Amino acid sequence: MSSELGELHSDPFSAGRIKDILVLSNGEKVPPTDIEDALLKDTWVDQVMVVGEGKAFLVALIVPSEQGKSVDKRAFIQRFSKDLHAFPGYEKIKGVVVCDEPWTIEEGLLTPTMKLRRSHILEKYMDEVEEVYASLG
Repeated sequence: MSSELGELHSDPFSAGRIKDILVLSNGEKVPPTDIEDALLKDTWVDQVMVVGEGKAFLVALIVPSEQGKSVDKRAFIQRFSKDLHAFPGYEKIKGVVVCDEPWTIEEGLLTPTMKLRRSHILEKYMDEVEEVYASLG
């Protein structure tokens, strides 16, 4: 299976590749999975997705672990700054959306192989993400 996008016709064609890179408003290219992998090592985080396409900074959508459930957003940002100390400044998390429910296959937020369905997660939490960008922005 490839990451090609396409439509099935009698003459199949490729319509492009699924983007695994976020391009910030300053033109910096950010691979979100590198940041997500680093944040998943944090004991406060069960699930995470980084967003920021076309924006000035990155926001993390997180499903906190039991240890992270009572933590406020500022504490997450401070902790993530330490978790991402080796990353360039433009790859730091400036905002957080805390998601109350785990992302599941049944909800359509994960694939059967447990990969994030990024567009579905972003669609579900778009209002919260836009609120973070507006408040920090």
